[in-house]
Amino acid sequence: MSHATYLDQVWKKGPIYVGFYNMQATADAIFSLLYTSNAAWNETRWNNAAFDKLAFEARATVDETKRRALYAEAQKLMHADVLSIIPVFLDLFGARREWVKGYELHPRGAVFRLDFVSLDAGAPKRG
Repeated sequence: MSHATYLDQVWKKGPIYVGFYNMQATADAIFSLLYTSNAAWNETRWNNAAFDKLAFEARATVDETKRRALYAEAQKLMHADVLSIIPVFLDLFGARREWVKGYELHPRGAVFRLDFVSLDAGAPKRG
């Protein structure tokens, strides 16, 4: 079926889903995308005010140690209550030659910003 039909007729309407969200750059990104009560893609329909409070407080906290502690507490709530299975985590691996400029491994893994990449004068030439 088309993606539009899937979104209209299937997504968030049944009891179970298999999704692929790739990796997110921060804990807040995944919490805000999938698990806070007002998350746009909250497929589990999990609503927990204590989790929301921890996630939002962590987002606003600049102290890294305190932020990690808040996210750890939020994850304990998720572990106890969320009906979600995360079967895999991807390892990121990237390589480049010294004559490739501008390529950086993106934190989400499958995002390739090749519009920033160029080859310098040391790159091999064809033919």
